[in-house]
Amino acid sequence: GYEWLAPEGMLDEVLDSMFRTAPEQEYGVMLEWYFTGGPKVDEIHRSATAYGPREAKWVLHYKHQWEPSDAAMMDKMMTHHVALSKALDRHLLCTNFYNYVDNDMSCAA
Repeated sequence: GYEWLAPEGMLDEVLDSMFRTAPEQEYGVMLEWYFTGGPKVDEIHRSATAYGPREAKWVLHYKHQWEPSDAAMMDKMMTHHVALSKALDRHLLCTNFYNYVDNDMSCAA
C-alpha cells in the first residue's frame, strides 16, 4: 500500500487549533486535510504540469473568514491564523508549499 505520514504531534496541534483555540464565529475557520500522491501521481513526469512537488503526500488547506466590518473579529482571526501557521512550522518548517501571498508566513519572506 501507500503510506501517508505526518510528523508526531502535528495532528494534536491541528485539533487543538480547530476545536479549542479557534475564534467563535460560524463558518469562521475552515480546515481541509486531503491525501494526494500514489502510483498514478508518481507516473506523471515532474515537468509535465505546472504544480509540484510530486512527492507531496497530503495537502492541509486552512482558511479564516469574517465580516469585513468586524474589526475585533478580524484581529482574533488574524491572531489565530498566525498561531496556527507557527504551530505547523514547528513540524514542517520550510517544507511546505504556499499558494497564497502572506507576509506572516515563515518561509515566504
